[in-house]
Amino acid sequence: MREASRLVLAGFELGSDVKVIRHPERFQDERGVAMWDRVMGLLNSPSAPNILTSLPPSSRWTYCQQMIHFKEQPNEHAA
Repeated sequence: MREASRLVLAGFELGSDVKVIRHPERFQDERGVAMWDRVMGLLNSPSAPNILTSLPPSSRWTYCQQMIHFKEQPNEHAA
């Protein structure tokens, strides 16, 4: 990584580290925990299985983003 960054960034070296993660574990950055929890909550909602399985895999993340945005909007119809 140092050599690649040095070549691409005019001599500037970027450091890196390695952490091997094996299935069934997954990488989890503490900065993304809240978002991951929200996405998983949407996927576990009663309407999600039917909707998500009908979407092509490439559209599923977009659907989750839209649902998160929708849930963040104030409810204009609430009394």
